[in-house]
Amino acid sequence: MALMIRPGLLGCLALTIALGIPGQVFAADPREGSSPRNIRGVPSDPSSPELAPPSESTDDSDARSAQASDAEAPLDATTSERAPKLSGTKGPTIGLAARALSIPRVMRVRVPESPIDDERPASLPETGDGASVPEDQYTSDWTDEALREAYKDDRKSLGSVSFGTAEQGRLLNGSQILPDPVWTVADTSKAYGTQEAIEGMERIAKEVASQFPGAVLRVSHIGYASGGWIRPHKSHQSGLDVDVGFYMRAGVNPKRPKDVQLDPARNWALLKAAVTLNDVQFVLVDRRIQRVLIEYAISAGESKEWVTELFGPRGIVRHARGHRDHFHIRFFAPRSQELGRRLTILTNAEPGERVASYRVRSGDNLGKIAAKFHTTVGRLKALNHLTKSFLRVGTALAIPTVGPCRNCAVPPPVVVPPRLLPPVTPKS
Repeated sequence: MALMIRPGLLGCLALTIALGIPGQVFAADPREGSSPRNIRGVPSDPSSPELAPPSESTDDSDARSAQASDAEAPLDATTSERAPKLSGTKGPTIGLAARALSIPRVMRVRVPESPIDDERPASLPETGDGASVPEDQYTSDWTDEALREAYKDDRKSLGSVSFGTAEQGRLLNGSQILPDPVWTVADTSKAYGTQEAIEGMERIAKEVASQFPGAVLRVSHIGYASGGWIRPHKSHQSGLDVDVGFYMRAGVNPKRPKDVQLDPARNWALLKAAVTLNDVQFVLVDRRIQRVLIEYAISAGESKEWVTELFGPRGIVRHARGHRDHFHIRFFAPRSQELGRRLTILTNAEPGERVASYRVRSGDNLGKIAAKFHTTVGRLKALNHLTKSFLRVGTALAIPTVGPCRNCAVPPPVVVPPRLLPPVTPKS
């Protein structure tokens, strides 16, 4: 039988069919993060550029992602290009080969990035000298037994408690920032955070107002009273993150860029107060805004070395796209974070209701998640402040659990580094 063989993959498959040689037909594996597999279950070569799984684009902290709309995914979150799953068969067939040729590459759903909040979870700083981090250094006044009793009978006595991480966390006894003559609050229902974060924001606003009488700071989103996911952010879940608007010049034109309309003097005062009067993990702001602040700070007589370190690659101020109209400040809250870490460990081994974290995957819906964790759709919606049944792939949901929590995030011990202070000028 004459058979013309075309070069490439089609020729190989045609030769396989003609000769009856069992070949490897690759099936798309819809599980997130997995490589394509052949029908025998053997992983393909991950180094192959054609078969390697698409990389996950999480470009969070450095900008790192294109702005997206706030539109949410439908109730069933699905992949953008669903590939057929092929079942294994013995011996090649023309239909199987044709299906293999038409398999589109598996595409991972890209989580819509918020134009407001795009930061990647930053790792806690190291001690620098290799020394072990002492645990319970900020809550040594609480014994384990006392913590258990207080969590069971008198949770208010604990003060604010930050569980998990900023991207998968919750808040207990959150403090609320209310309007004041030197600051305004955009939404008081989303103005809850740890006690350390709220006190830090008040300290910043009062410091700027003392230097510039009449200055009023606009406080945007912080978090819900119980923490958890807050639209449209990926963080702001455990009471550590605060968004604040810029101080603007008079007569702002919304059509002109923000970097030419902000007041550099008052915004530099805000940034300096944030990093010198508080324990701040990082401040996110667009690099175009950074340039304005750097130029002003040096012209105002600040140490060039200190400003360079502050805005440098390992500094506190970091670039993030979508942050051209506000600062995103993440505070350290050592007592609240350490209490959350200890309570997570202590209460995981005990029965009773707790909250786990679950990240929405392709194909999930509220009914399926509720059934998986033996809860109800109503409880899921109430705990996560959901008014609709729409889910976004990649969103971290708080899950009420009745048994030992198997998926509660336990962050590392809290380490607050020394503050990055400007050099002290000797008095003449």
